[in-house]
Amino acid sequence: MKAGFLIDMDGVIYREKQLIPGAAEFVEAMLAMGTPFLFLTNNSAPTAEDLAVKLNHLGIHGLGPRHFYTSALNTADFLSETHPNCTAFIIGENGLATALHEKKIANDAIRPNYVVVGEGAATTDKLAQAHEFIERGTRLVATNPDNWCPVSADKTRPAMTK
Repeated sequence: MKAGFLIDMDGVIYREKQLIPGAAEFVEAMLAMGTPFLFLTNNSAPTAEDLAVKLNHLGIHGLGPRHFYTSALNTADFLSETHPNCTAFIIGENGLATALHEKKIANDAIRPNYVVVGEGAATTDKLAQAHEFIERGTRLVATNPDNWCPVSADKTRPAMTK
């Protein structure tokens, strides 16, 4: 049986725009040995392509979108499997919208089946509209259960979905 790794990203591989010491060498060793691995993140803002570019800029080369699985991708998989042809009112950034659109889940600002809240800067207007939908019975899916997100070694900010 071949072993592999599921690896968290923020705080394990990098923090903000800095690699964690030893991260590049760890990934290079896995690539060289052909060890299977997948980076996981509960941040729904970036696409898998965005993450591959980010790690390349930080000094980890040879990665593609197939090496990443985000909470946005997981949410899109969940909704498309449990409720095909559903719609969603999307509060989040490009990674979330892209993942949902790739699974043919349309952004619906009139009568959505779901309000899907992801990481990123949401406007007060969108949050107020989501609140109205939820009060009328639309179901809520949150992609990030964290209370806070680390942004540096000594600084955090509130997470957007709890």
